[in-house]
Amino acid sequence: MIKLVNVSKYYSSNNVIALGLRKANLELSTNEFVAIVGESGSGKTTLLNVICGIDTYEEGEIYLNGEETSYYSTEEMEQYRKKYVAFVFQTYNLIDSYTVLQNVEAPMILAGYARKEIRRRALEIIDRVGLSKHVHHKATKLSGGQKQRVVIARALAKDCPIIAADEPTGNLDSESGKQILELLHEISKDKLVIVVTHDFDQIKQYATRKIRIYDGEIVEDIAIKACNKQPLPTIDDSEAKIKWRDIVKMSFANLLSQPKKTIFLLLLMFLTTFFIAWEYGSFNRSTVENAQSVDRYYQPQFLNIGKNRIVIRKVDGSILSAADILELSGISGVKSIIDHDYIIDQSVQIILNYGDAEQFDYYASYATYNQYKNDAELLLGGKLPEADDEVVMILTDEYAGNYSYFLDSTISIYLQNGNISTEYDVVGVFSAEDLGIEYSGTQMSLMFSEAETEKIQKSKYIRVITNTTFSGVDEVLEPVDIVSNIFSYYNSITIDDDLPDNTIVIDGWNYELFEAICSGSPYSDYCITETTGTLSITDFYFTNDLPNITIEYNSSKAMMDISMNTALYEQIFPQDIYQVSLFADDDVAINSVLITLGFLYANKYNVTYPYEQAQTTALGIGSILYMFSYLASLISFILIIGIAILVTYLILKLIFNTKMRDYTIFRTIGADKTIIKRFITIENLITTVFGFLLFLPLAIYLKYTVMEGNALYGFHYYQFGQYFILLGIMLLIALINSRRYGKRVFKESVNKTLKQIG
Repeated sequence: MIKLVNVSKYYSSNNVIALGLRKANLELSTNEFVAIVGESGSGKTTLLNVICGIDTYEEGEIYLNGEETSYYSTEEMEQYRKKYVAFVFQTYNLIDSYTVLQNVEAPMILAGYARKEIRRRALEIIDRVGLSKHVHHKATKLSGGQKQRVVIARALAKDCPIIAADEPTGNLDSESGKQILELLHEISKDKLVIVVTHDFDQIKQYATRKIRIYDGEIVEDIAIKACNKQPLPTIDDSEAKIKWRDIVKMSFANLLSQPKKTIFLLLLMFLTTFFIAWEYGSFNRSTVENAQSVDRYYQPQFLNIGKNRIVIRKVDGSILSAADILELSGISGVKSIIDHDYIIDQSVQIILNYGDAEQFDYYASYATYNQYKNDAELLLGGKLPEADDEVVMILTDEYAGNYSYFLDSTISIYLQNGNISTEYDVVGVFSAEDLGIEYSGTQMSLMFSEAETEKIQKSKYIRVITNTTFSGVDEVLEPVDIVSNIFSYYNSITIDDDLPDNTIVIDGWNYELFEAICSGSPYSDYCITETTGTLSITDFYFTNDLPNITIEYNSSKAMMDISMNTALYEQIFPQDIYQVSLFADDDVAINSVLITLGFLYANKYNVTYPYEQAQTTALGIGSILYMFSYLASLISFILIIGIAILVTYLILKLIFNTKMRDYTIFRTIGADKTIIKRFITIENLITTVFGFLLFLPLAIYLKYTVMEGNALYGFHYYQFGQYFILLGIMLLIALINSRRYGKRVFKESVNKTLKQIG
């Protein structure tokens, strides 16, 4: 049973305390039809609200089956209303945007009923109250009597032991009022029905008990009819709870049932997303430009200075392991990684043979096969190289317009001593612009087959050597410097496995000087053909000391060449990887890659961006200039987000205030604090996601159409992954705003909120 002991209620408004209820004492049981009567303002509605947990009380105690309720928290009081009380209001308090069916189903969904059971039971109850023909009509389209029937159907659907009705016939004609009271009377056979009314004559034939209240005090409590009083059932907390999918479905229903508000919300989220995206793009652009503006110096060793290339070495100068290369390849925006990349920074003069014409004045650099093997669709004509004697030419704009002149021609490498190497057939042509290549000192690139590329890499490694010394040579050889820096005179290395181990044969070393020295000159005594000692080779990566090396001189050839067998070559050639070049997807992706390297791998990799001629450890993260500039951009971006959160919240507050009535009604039919907050959050997230999806096509369009100098050029800097970051920012804003408004919904009691919103 429900027992009230000296319960008092006071209202405070503008520092004025008003009495609502004074020392009420009462016991109520199941199977009673209780009429609470009194004049307007006497306190009868206050008594009902206190009994049903819609309002709080300040003095006394209310017992529910012997349990005190004065210590109940807001959440516990919500659970009490959810499990024990169903309301029938004079003002109906239906969800106006819902249909009859949705209104009746709502309390069952909130109570965790099975979906099939919900629909079956709802239709049965709607039929019971005589509204089968109005199942799919919205509440706003119903008459007053029909609305009150829906309210009673909703109360029946909730299946609580207490039905609380406040002036249920106050807005109805006599016939409709009689029908409503007959329904309530039927319900009272197994429930406690409490009806507040100003007209006892209308209800006396149904009531089993009359309670009259005057000036906040119970002045009369008499039994009218005998009834089999029963204690209220004790309902534990083990009943089913609403499932997440049902919360999501109801959230969608809330949005779809109010299309105008939802469209306005979508528009708000679209505009907010656009504004944040605009600022985020500007932040990206500023960050990249600041990073690329510090610690610059000219580096002449790079011939391939395309925007898409980044050169990587370890900070400590150690070997790049397979794990390092895998790590680098996993960076968003990285298209390919080239090891032993020194080959792409070397140039050669070539002869082009086209019919009877020959050209000797072309200079070309090298491109590796792996670098562009996946770009066959960008070929201006022809195919990728497959055989060892096939080559693809990558031409600058100056030549790409006449690419057919080069296609199907042959080229030969023009060596420093005037000799010609193997001829290659030109089987395809790329545009350097299409591949993002820019040259420094050359006019084109040559892309060979994979096998030929590997051979050329080994052959041309000699060009990476910066210094060579040979200890153990007789002092008399020093005037003509026969062995010091010998590698600087040669183009390539020839592998000859017929040569002995640890033996280097130099063909045609400084041929004219050698002939002069060894032909009767005063230095003829210096003419030797073999010497042994320690060869020290220094390249861009490391210094390698090779002892017991024999150097043989062969002055009978005019062609300058160095020969050795495979075993010795592999001692000289760095099998380990000390430097790689990363190639980004495009000139926009390069910005994202540079930022990632700078922030995530600042202490691990030295980064060189040849296009900007900038060498800096971790992109100048250590630079005070860069740090201040970056922090300024970051602070500005955070402030913009803060402003966006505030403005969005203020607008959302206006929109959600119009939905406060619905949320409060949900509270009366079983939605606790957690559920209401989830409704608000999910509705906010849904509109945010759909607003973002509306924005996305515009963002992609701007990325590829906006021109430099335009105020929206920041969109040009977006990468695929950054759209997810933007979505994350928008979802975070939605969550923050939802949390703030969720607290507002529960700032006041149900009764006070209903009064405020009318």
